[in-house]
Amino acid sequence: MEAAILNGFFFILFILVGSFFLMNFFVGVLFLKYTQAQKAENKGFTAEHQTWKAIQKMIVECKCDHSIMNKPDGSVHPKRLYYWKIVTSQPFDIGILGVIVLNIV
Repeated sequence: MEAAILNGFFFILFILVGSFFLMNFFVGVLFLKYTQAQKAENKGFTAEHQTWKAIQKMIVECKCDHSIMNKPDGSVHPKRLYYWKIVTSQPFDIGILGVIVLNIV
């Protein structure tokens, strides 16, 4: 009986430790390959080229603030600007949140 319990504990310990070891090994290999690919991507570029690439990446990822980008022109569409101010206000957000909470109840 004692041998069966001891064998059961050994099996459970082996499965747990083995799975953690295998997972750590897998993550380590992925991290190593990612680092190697990152180094290979920048291989052959001068510092000036890398700076240019970084600037181009910043330009592509740059986005305007939503409230500035979508603000309607008040001289052309005064009603649209009025409604935009209402919809982007803090009390409107709180009111909508209240309606959602009431809908849940």
